[in-house]
Amino acid sequence: MREKNQTIYLTGFMGSGKTSVAKNISTLLGLPWIDLDHIIEKKTGKTILRFFAKLGEKKFRHLEHRLLIQITHNQPMVVSLGGGIILEERNRALLRKKIWIHLFASPAIIQKRLKSNQSRPLLKRKKNESIETLWKKRLPLYNEAPIRIDTNGLTPYAVAKKIVRLLKG
Repeated sequence: MREKNQTIYLTGFMGSGKTSVAKNISTLLGLPWIDLDHIIEKKTGKTILRFFAKLGEKKFRHLEHRLLIQITHNQPMVVSLGGGIILEERNRALLRKKIWIHLFASPAIIQKRLKSNQSRPLLKRKKNESIETLWKKRLPLYNEAPIRIDTNGLTPYAVAKKIVRLLKG
């Protein structure tokens, strides 16, 4: 079975459901799961928002890349990656060698999901404008993923089941 011996990497814009879907895939396949942002928070003792404020995005992206390299050498698992990990070509190059799945959500859905969320460092005061701008900028990079799953209107469990069916072929 392809999914049992490889790590599954989930990318997508913030609010696309990566963490929730990863948990569900983990349950369905009996694989461990991790969230790279949670690993960063544990390692640094800072929330992502605080890390960005204190050390900046460049240092965050550097740490994110180092941890991605470490994860690629671990046992098979399901990994939820931060929304901006695809900004660096070296990260996308690593992901191309793995099971890389882009969880697609439209800007309108993302805006609804993040309406009251204040923990996203790259969202400015005009949240809807920022979401639309960032989403358009990142979409071509997300679309490099060989597998794209539309999450609009689906529960995380339904998305996970769809992914598991796809991987089992």
